[in-house]
Amino acid sequence: MVSLLPRAPYVAYLPKPAPSLRPPQPAMSSSSAAAPAEAAAQPRKLPVLLFDVMDTLVRDPFYHHIPAFFKMSFKELLESKQPTSWSEFEKGLIDENELAKKFFNDGRSFDLEGLKECMVRAYEYIDGVEDILCCLKKNNYEMHAFANYPIWYKLIEDKLKLSKYLSWTFCSCRTGKRKPSPEFYLQAIDHLNVDPASCIFIDDRMVNIEAALSVGMVGLQFRNAEALRKDLCALGVELPPHVCEVARLGGKYQNNIKKGSIHCLCWGLGFFGNTAMLVSLMDQLLAYKLPYKLIGMNFIYGKLQVLRALVGGWVD
Repeated sequence: MVSLLPRAPYVAYLPKPAPSLRPPQPAMSSSSAAAPAEAAAQPRKLPVLLFDVMDTLVRDPFYHHIPAFFKMSFKELLESKQPTSWSEFEKGLIDENELAKKFFNDGRSFDLEGLKECMVRAYEYIDGVEDILCCLKKNNYEMHAFANYPIWYKLIEDKLKLSKYLSWTFCSCRTGKRKPSPEFYLQAIDHLNVDPASCIFIDDRMVNIEAALSVGMVGLQFRNAEALRKDLCALGVELPPHVCEVARLGGKYQNNIKKGSIHCLCWGLGFFGNTAMLVSLMDQLLAYKLPYKLIGMNFIYGKLQVLRALVGGWVD
């Protein structure tokens, strides 16, 4: 579950693991060993961001919606379900039909398709997280899912389209490994071909954070979107606040406005003198057919800190 307790952000660095922890590496082919010339000309943007999915990016239906589907309390569900079937499903060792056969200790049957539909209805972005992903994507950060989840991750993708922002590279059903196994993290480091200190791992569970730290990654414990934004900025990640919310604002009005006009005040965008970002904002307003009129700007030490714009609807 996402912790909302008012505690300090968890940001930590640990040295690299001892070489003995790393599994043997496969020999590289001649094509993969030779770095392309364009890669040298355009260095990889670091850090690489690795995101847990459930209760970090997306609300997990396991604690409330799934017990309700089975007409049980969460405690009753834990007591009646077979203890290893879900983790086997997450690791790709069994398929969904085998899961249905062994999900409960007593072997009772249930509506598998109904369960999947219940979960899909429950999947939604955690408040504020999609805006962060959008801004990171616009700033060309490399992002990957790093999740314990079965093949049903495709249900999340179908509904929320996380692949707009990140790749489903490290999903337990594809790798056969689960957090907090150190081998899972080392496999990710080897696949990415990056120093572990150049990876930021974000997860809501401390046990998974500790495993990331043990192999030399940087770890952030997710509490809420606002805290995550601050923690990433503290690590030097370029994450200008609220710029991407304009696109969502435009989409909302584009879907809901039929005739007439609507106005809102956009302020506190915090561009910090970034002219390119200001131009990008204006481009987005126009792209979503939102005419705007600048009604105020505040400059501090010659840098644009606050933009106030009156954003109007349009008449069909």
